[in-house]
Amino acid sequence: MKLEKIDQTKTMSSFEIAELTNKRHDNVMTDVRTMLEKLSLHAPDFSGTQKYGNNNTREVFNLPYRETMILVSGYSVELRAKVVDRWIELERQVKRSKKQLSPERVESIRTRNSFTKTLEEHGCNKPAHFINITYIQKDGLNIPRKKKKAEYSNTELLLTTATEALSTFHLIAQDVHGYHNIKPIASHVADVVYDGSYGIIEERKKLIGKLESTSLMVSKND
Repeated sequence: MKLEKIDQTKTMSSFEIAELTNKRHDNVMTDVRTMLEKLSLHAPDFSGTQKYGNNNTREVFNLPYRETMILVSGYSVELRAKVVDRWIELERQVKRSKKQLSPERVESIRTRNSFTKTLEEHGCNKPAHFINITYIQKDGLNIPRKKKKAEYSNTELLLTTATEALSTFHLIAQDVHGYHNIKPIASHVADVVYDGSYGIIEERKKLIGKLESTSLMVSKND
C-alpha cells in the first residue's frame, strides 16, 4: 500500500476543529494550549487571527497535521473521523490547486508567504497592517484595490512578486548591512546576470535555427 506524503505546511484552524466536532471554540482553544504545553511547544508559534462577520477578528490556533492528530486523539472515534475526513479533503484541494496554478502564481504565493513572515518578524501583526501595505502596493503598481489576486494578469503578478521580493530583501538587509548599500550592487549584478542569460538564450535560438535549416536541407536532398 502506497502512503501519501502529508503536506506539513497545511494547517487546520481551531475554529474549524470546533465546528467539525460540535465543541465550543474556547474549549478547543483550551485543549490546544494544554496539548502544546505538554509537548513543550511554543503556543504563539501556532497562534493567529481569523476574520469573520463585519470586519471582526478572533484568535485561533493553526495546527499542522501532526498537532491536529494529537489533539483529536483524545476525542471520540466519531469526532476523530470528521477531522480526519476534513484533512483528507484539504489535501485533495491542495493537490488540485497545485495542478491548476501557473508557475507565476506558484512563485507569487511563495514570495508572498516569505514577505508576510518577514513583516510579522518586524512587528506587523495586525490585519490592518497587512491591508494598508496591500493598498500601498496596489496603488504603486496601478492595480485596482478591489481586484483580487486570482484576477491578476501575468504582468501584474510578476510586478507584485518582484515588489514583495525586494521589500523582503529591504527589511532583512536593514538588520544586516543596510539596504541602500546592498541594493546598487545587487541591481548591477542582476543586470549583468540577465544580460548573460539573455545572450545564452539568444545563442541557443540561433543554434537551433541552424540545426533546423540543416535538417531541412538534408531532407530536400534525400
